[in-house]
Amino acid sequence: MLAVKIFEVRDEGTCMPVIAVKVRADNPAFGLRRQNKLIQRAGWGFGEGVYFVPMCGGEAQRDPYSWKNSRTKRVAHQYIANCFDALEDGAMIDVKKILGEGEMQSDLR
Repeated sequence: MLAVKIFEVRDEGTCMPVIAVKVRADNPAFGLRRQNKLIQRAGWGFGEGVYFVPMCGGEAQRDPYSWKNSRTKRVAHQYIANCFDALEDGAMIDVKKILGEGEMQSDLR
């Protein structure tokens, strides 16, 4: 199963649009066997995770802890992975608020 959402990630001095792709291999007894095999071959097993793709370029990661020297990407990726289903497409992810450091002011309306 694949699900795609776009988010606005905010932090101090940062406004980053990202694409998040939730990947989950469903039980092969329920169909989608070919897709499940590809997901498993990529190392996902029957687990699930979220690819985090900055839309302004750069690399995509499936592991939030792979972001070196970027608390913004790491924290936003972890939050999105944990809350993906509850988040609305287009939602703002406020890293400062997640970390309890205050709240960003959104200038995009």
